[in-house]
Amino acid sequence: MLAAIVAAFALTGSLAGSTAAADPGDVTVASYTAEGAVYDTDSCPCSLPDSWDGTYFEHDAGGYAVKLWMFNEYSRLAGKVEFHPQGEFLYVYDTLADGIVINVTVNGTTYAANGASPYNLDFPEGRYILVDMYASNGTRIGRQGVA
Repeated sequence: MLAAIVAAFALTGSLAGSTAAADPGDVTVASYTAEGAVYDTDSCPCSLPDSWDGTYFEHDAGGYAVKLWMFNEYSRLAGKVEFHPQGEFLYVYDTLADGIVINVTVNGTTYAANGASPYNLDFPEGRYILVDMYASNGTRIGRQGVA
């Protein structure tokens, strides 16, 4: 569907004013990391399971699926974002439920983690998309453009 999808997800900051905590579930965890993967859905159906669930991508000629994982400093999966090109669905998950709310802004519209309910983005083919990820305190923790 989209001409290209993010190949990597790099964090641009950390949660402001927080300190590391001994409890992995503590909301004061300061350091987050992220990694991502892109799949050419010409060769799908395919799946990419993780510690939270199994992800299934449908065939979409010319489409690219993306899956991003965000980890806290204890390497626990804190959240994830999935883009499914077949139907142009965006899923935003808060997998740790540690009090750090995950919001994703795509081209100026904000989407919050909402369980298994997808957002239908309905973008035209080849449209540039800018994705920002924010914590509940308004701190941007990641940004990625998609052309």
